[in-house]
Amino acid sequence: MLLNYNQKVGLILKKISIFIAFLYFVVSLSAQETDTQKVFRLLDLDTNGYIPKALSSQFCEKRKESRSVKNFSFQEKKNLADALYLKSNIAYDVENSDPAYDIRLELDLYNQGYYQQQKNLKKRGLEKKILFYKTLQGIEVLQKKYEFAKIQKYQNSLSVSDLLLELKFYELCYNNAYRRLKAGLITKNDFELYKMNLQNVKDKLVYFQYKTLLKIPMNVVLFLNNIENIKLVKREKLFELLHEKSMHPKIMNALAEKEKLDESWEDRLRLNLYVGKRKMYLSQEQVLVGIEAKIPLIGNRREKEYKSIEIANLKEEKNLQEFQDRESLQDAIARFVYEQHKIRTMMYGLRRVKKDIKDLSRVLKSPYGIYVQESYASKEKLIASYLTKYTLLQKERIIAYKELINILYSVHETSLESIVNR
Repeated sequence: MLLNYNQKVGLILKKISIFIAFLYFVVSLSAQETDTQKVFRLLDLDTNGYIPKALSSQFCEKRKESRSVKNFSFQEKKNLADALYLKSNIAYDVENSDPAYDIRLELDLYNQGYYQQQKNLKKRGLEKKILFYKTLQGIEVLQKKYEFAKIQKYQNSLSVSDLLLELKFYELCYNNAYRRLKAGLITKNDFELYKMNLQNVKDKLVYFQYKTLLKIPMNVVLFLNNIENIKLVKREKLFELLHEKSMHPKIMNALAEKEKLDESWEDRLRLNLYVGKRKMYLSQEQVLVGIEAKIPLIGNRREKEYKSIEIANLKEEKNLQEFQDRESLQDAIARFVYEQHKIRTMMYGLRRVKKDIKDLSRVLKSPYGIYVQESYASKEKLIASYLTKYTLLQKERIIAYKELINILYSVHETSLESIVNR
């Protein structure tokens, strides 16, 4: 009886290995079904060749077109004719039958003139630019939330796969414990522990009944299994990307530039150039070329002081935000590197437990196996420990993956190729 049970328990590890292989086979098949979905929006894995080059390049090209500020003109056309006016004043002296008129073509330069219109056009262009940057910033925030939600669904799928693995193991343990109870080898209290362990796994599966599960594409599986070996580009490069791609400094610069264009002394200055004809009463017609000016004598000092304070505040906000962004990026890099070290340590512990299971299996198969106290319970505990460590390792890989995506969005990029070394 003991030898038969020893053989059955010895097959548990083999069955688990087969079950793991089966799960990965199912995941790979599901990945083939989802390859046509837009799962590549997160991972442009051109460096490893997991995604067809045509699909990746086409997607990257579209993204560059939609995000390129250089290809978008925020300025309206400047036209000198917009400041040209035809002014006329015509009168007729009825008693003396004498007409009088003043007709001129006038070019206004400052107040309501050419330079003020240029200024207004520039302000409108800056307003469009600010709105454009804020729109991109909002889209980026929503995309990051979407990707994190998708990663959470990946994690749900992995959790369910791990729970099914545990369920398979505890069902085997439960059935073996039932036979051992009938043979009088264990007590009823011992058997209840097996039953409780099995029920705990079933209860956890009930929780995931109401969760959204997303099939993990095979390219993501391969990436997750190798994530502890991923090397980021140099930090200087990441900080350079952060400074170059961040929308907030661009918004602050545009706001400061717009603040400089607010009301000033020149806006109250009237300076017009004109050419025309004039005839006064009882006089000859005259051809005139001249300048008309209306110059303000007092400047607005308080307005200048207020404007300088506003610009200084915008610069301070920009510097503080850049400092905060650099600190957040630094923390994200540190967390990712820590997760990589943690994964390596957990893999070492997993290999140690697997070695202990193999060593104990050899002892149980030997003629001295019947003299080992609690040998079967020890093996079951080792296998349960192996499954627990395996589940935790899977979760750590997902956490590391999430941190990597956090770094990707912190530097405002869309392709892992830009932050990972080849």
